[in-house]
Amino acid sequence: MENPTLKLLTLGQIGCRELDKRIHKINRLLTDYSLGKFERRLDLSEKLDDIDAFITGVNMLGEELKDSTIRKNYVINILNSVSDIVLVLNRAGRIEEINKTACEQLECPREELLGRTLDEWQEGGRGSLFSFIFHQLKAGKPSVFSDSVFITATGKKIPVNIYSSYLMDDTRKNSSIIVTAKDITLQIQSENLLLRAIIDTQEKERQRLAQDLHDSLGQQISAIKFYISAAVDNTADSRNRDILLKSNEALMKVQAEMRNICFNLMPKTLEEFGLLKAIEQLCKQPTYAGRVRFTIDCPEDFPSLLQKVEIDIFRVVQEFITNALRHGNADKIWMKFQHNKTQVRIVLKDNGQGFELAEGLASPGRGLYNVQSRIKSHEGEVRIKSSPGSGAEYHLTLPNKH
Repeated sequence: MENPTLKLLTLGQIGCRELDKRIHKINRLLTDYSLGKFERRLDLSEKLDDIDAFITGVNMLGEELKDSTIRKNYVINILNSVSDIVLVLNRAGRIEEINKTACEQLECPREELLGRTLDEWQEGGRGSLFSFIFHQLKAGKPSVFSDSVFITATGKKIPVNIYSSYLMDDTRKNSSIIVTAKDITLQIQSENLLLRAIIDTQEKERQRLAQDLHDSLGQQISAIKFYISAAVDNTADSRNRDILLKSNEALMKVQAEMRNICFNLMPKTLEEFGLLKAIEQLCKQPTYAGRVRFTIDCPEDFPSLLQKVEIDIFRVVQEFITNALRHGNADKIWMKFQHNKTQVRIVLKDNGQGFELAEGLASPGRGLYNVQSRIKSHEGEVRIKSSPGSGAEYHLTLPNKH
C-alpha cells in the first residue's frame, strides 16, 4: 500500500524545486537588467500564483528601464550634437552627465569627469560658480547667465559664457541643473584685435600731435622769446622793458605747459628710456608738486616690455593719478611692480575717498572702461577695488612679453 505521507513529501519537494527554478530565473533576469539587457522577459506559468505576479512586476520594470534608457540615450545624442560644453549637475554641484565636447575641451575622459564638482574646473580665486548659479535659480530666476574661466586637465584656460537652468524630471520637478558653457576664446581674440587697432590709432595720433606741437609751436615760441630778449637789450624805456620781461615770463610758462602737454601726449622718456623712467618723470611733473606724495616700489630687474604694453601701462597710471586727485582728493599714491617668468603684476593704490564700484564702472568720467580696454587688449586682467572712504586700487596682470 502507498504511503500518503511519502507521496505528500515528494510533491512538496517537486514544488520547491519548481519554485527554486523560477526564483533563479528571476535573479538571472535582474542580473541581465543590471547589465543593460532590458529586452529580456520571463514567461508566466499556468499557476498564475504570487510568483507569477512578481514576474509580471519584474517584466514591467524591464519595460520602464528600456523606455527610460531610450529617452536617456536620445538626450545624450542631442547633447553630443551640441558644439558647446554641456554639463548636467545634481543639486550638490556634481557632474551627472556630460557631452563629448566637454570631454574634448576639458581634455579629460568621461569617467574622470563624472562625479566631480563644477567648481573643480573653474579658475581659482573666483568664488564658487555653482553656489552663485544655484542660489540664483533657487531665488526664482528661470535661467542664469555668467562668465568664468575653465581650466583644462592640462592647465589650459578657456574663457566661457555660461547659461544655466533647471532640468525637470518626469514629474515636472527641478531634479538637476543643466549648464551650457560656450568657449569665447576666438571672440575675445577678435575683440582684442579691434581694441588694439583703435588704441594704436589713438596713440599714433597722440604721437603726431605731440611732434607737431614740439616742432612747430615750440620753435615759434623759441623764436618769439629770442626777439623779445633782443628787444629788451635795445629798449631804454623802463616801462616798455618791464612789459617785455613779463611777456617773456608768460612765454616761458606757455613753453613749460606745452612741454607738459607733449609729455602727456607721448613722453620721449617712455620711448627712449622705458616705462619706469617715464613714470618717475610723470610723478615729478610740476602739476603734482605739493599736492600728492608718490611711493614707487619696483625691483631693479623689472623687465622691459613690448613698447605697446609699456605705453598702455603708462596710460593706466596717468588715468589712475588723475582719478585719485580729481575724484578722490588723495594725497598719497603707491605703485608696486612685480614679475615672474610669465606675468607682470602692478598694483596702484591711493588714500582717497574711494567710490561705489558699480557707479564707478558706469561713469564715463573715471575712464575705467579705457583702463580695462587697454589691459584686455594684451590678454591681461584688471581688478578694481574700491568703496567709499577706503581709497581705490587697480590690480593689473599682464603677460611678461619682451
